[in-house]
Amino acid sequence: MRFSLQFLLVKITKSNHPSNPFWDNQNPDIIITAYSPRNAVLDHAHTSLFLIHLSDSSANETTYYGTPTLSIPPFLTYVSRPARLMTAGVGLSLTKHSFSAVEICQEIAIIVTNKDGGFSKDVKRSKGIARIAAKKKEVAVVLIKQMIVDKEGR
Repeated sequence: MRFSLQFLLVKITKSNHPSNPFWDNQNPDIIITAYSPRNAVLDHAHTSLFLIHLSDSSANETTYYGTPTLSIPPFLTYVSRPARLMTAGVGLSLTKHSFSAVEICQEIAIIVTNKDGGFSKDVKRSKGIARIAAKKKEVAVVLIKQMIVDKEGR
């Protein structure tokens, strides 16, 4: 299965990569960088998928920004997170011990092509829920500050 790749952002941390046009940022559709702010990437209009290991913060951030995920959890403790995102309809997951490049391409194609509209609908719904839930923290901070001021004033 083939699909059109619009743009690819790759993060690397090793400086000993091979010297060739791919790694030397000579392709305008591919950026290789040692640092990219995840929130800015997730919030960008052209980000249509995030390939991720799925830590707690990354799972929350992808939901908050409404970005579908393809996760490959590296540890057994991460296994429940992709299951929750798959149940919510906002991501797919692969097992780190038994996946191939073909499987990655197939899963990416399922998410990016969004044939029945399920991913876009579920991602939009989950994004709305996450944005509302994020405001609970602001309310908690206000309540705590009120209690501190009240206690200090007594």
